[in-house]
Amino acid sequence: MVKDINIGSRVIIPFGQGNKPYEGFVMGLLDESAYSRTKNILAMPDQEIALTPHQIEWCEWLVDYCYCTLSEALQLMVPTGATYKRNKVIKCIKRAK
Repeated sequence: MVKDINIGSRVIIPFGQGNKPYEGFVMGLLDESAYSRTKNILAMPDQEIALTPHQIEWCEWLVDYCYCTLSEALQLMVPTGATYKRNKVIKCIKRAK
């Protein structure tokens, strides 16, 4: 899968101690990480690139100019309904009396 990943690709990554899946975007590629503990990408939902280099540049400009977070800027680039959703399931169980 790593060979198919490009800058701008949408990926699903495990995050935190519970490894909850979150959506992310590849913002750059490195041969080696500066961090000793990294996690593997779980999935790449799209074969095509989700963000163009121009959109990524615009996100970086928004962060500097508008003082927003990179996450907020990226959300502006992704069409509504095109994001990964985690569903929370709650089961109600009747207690026996």
